[in-house]
Amino acid sequence: VLGHSSCGAVKAAVEGLREAHLAAIVKSITPAVRKARGERGDLLFNAMRSNVRHAVAALNQSKPVLAEKVAGRKLLIAGAYYELDTGAIVAL
Repeated sequence: VLGHSSCGAVKAAVEGLREAHLAAIVKSITPAVRKARGERGDLLFNAMRSNVRHAVAALNQSKPVLAEKVAGRKLLIAGAYYELDTGAIVAL
């Protein structure tokens, strides 16, 4: 799962935007934003990181296929951050 800098969807969720074309994605990111509000540092970065971690956890538990592959060590679901300005990718 790859989050990235300047993510418009995460920014929309942080700002509480509710435009119709963004509603579903903002709704799915909102729990990560709530968690990030309690953390120190940049809210947008923390929300993106929290969203990536949430997605990784959800995929790891996804049944019937993914969870079984993860449990059997046949699949690794990982999260990372892509910095658009530098091209750097950092594991989360």
